[in-house]
Amino acid sequence: MSEKETERLTRLLRVCGRRLYHSSCSGRAQARVLSLLAAGGMTQREIQERLQIQPGSVSELTGKLELKGFVTRSRDEDDRRRVVLTLTPTGRKAAEAAASRKDVAVRFDGLTEAERGELAALLEKVIEGWRKDGVPENELTF
Repeated sequence: MSEKETERLTRLLRVCGRRLYHSSCSGRAQARVLSLLAAGGMTQREIQERLQIQPGSVSELTGKLELKGFVTRSRDEDDRRRVVLTLTPTGRKAAEAAASRKDVAVRFDGLTEAERGELAALLEKVIEGWRKDGVPENELTF
């Protein structure tokens, strides 16, 4: 591969990575939590598993949502050890507002289904190559 091709691919991956990173930052992440809670109450662990984020990130997100008055915490009636997060009326309005906005966080709809599959396969191949080159696993997991 030429140096020019390598630079182009690296630049494109950086742009994609930066966009993906920023789309998952605070405001967008809070909207994702609100969206989950709109379907019903959940524990922090359930939110963590659904969004595949670190426990500390869930604590920070839910803490911010609680300070804004969007969520409340209450004991589960069936299992008093569990704390369930639910939307307040204000939180429900915020969730509806977030859902009504056009999602521009990550847009793959410019690709056909076949192209999305091909892109995923190619990225998996790149990651597998990095594994073979000895890149630490913690840098390759998601």
